[in-house]
Amino acid sequence: MHAAGRDHLSLSPERLALDADPSPSARGAARVIPFPAPVRRAPELSARERACLEMTAHGLEPGEIAKRITATESTFVAEETVKSCQRRAIGKLGGRSLAHAVAIALERRLIRLDE
Repeated sequence: MHAAGRDHLSLSPERLALDADPSPSARGAARVIPFPAPVRRAPELSARERACLEMTAHGLEPGEIAKRITATESTFVAEETVKSCQRRAIGKLGGRSLAHAVAIALERRLIRLDE
């Protein structure tokens, strides 16, 4: 290396990463520095999703839940709508099944069984 080369320092991110990791496997490869994952809040359940899960926890089938919602809200709700609510709730809670989603909702006190 000649004298002019000694006066020039390379401070590129790749060079710094190589300088920081002296292991033989790091030679010629930049080290990846992980960033912390962003903190994500769990999506909140809608009132309808909570109601569907609560009635499911009480043992009602989707057809029965649809009839109850139709009767209490004076608007028609189809069985498929209830099933969609249940699927969305499963996804939002990170459940593996409807039963698992109900268990998660009970554990997080999102629904109650005392009625």
